[in-house]
Amino acid sequence: NARAETIGQKPMFRESFVKRRCLVPANGYYEWVKQKSDENSPNKGVKIPYFTSFPDRSVFAFAGLWSKIDDVVTFCIICRDAIDSLKQIHHRMPVIIPQKDYKYWFAREPSQWQRLLNQNDDYRLLNVIQTSQEVNKVANNHARLIEAI
Repeated sequence: NARAETIGQKPMFRESFVKRRCLVPANGYYEWVKQKSDENSPNKGVKIPYFTSFPDRSVFAFAGLWSKIDDVVTFCIICRDAIDSLKQIHHRMPVIIPQKDYKYWFAREPSQWQRLLNQNDDYRLLNVIQTSQEVNKVANNHARLIEAI
């Protein structure tokens, strides 16, 4: 992940930020919250998964950067401080580019795409649900992993 606040200054990301921005499609993302409980509780330290998406589970795009070294193409997602309603889950969140702003994300003029790193309008629509701990096992891959428990 690349931090939105410092992405333009970090040598690792500076050139990609100017020349190789991309959109990473998703319909949601997970964050885990470490269970806080009594010292003697068997659940102490258990990580509880939360799925964040728009209520209709529509596809959206994360702000990303890509690069190519030799024949290997890589990408990263740009993250920012979480909005207030998500801070109890995690202090950071991915930058989401609304569909109406895709053209600005790829604009040549920096002022058009840099403002997207700090916009908040569409984030207030995000929905967070606790999901099954089945998501913690790589072998599990089914639709119930994004259902509320």
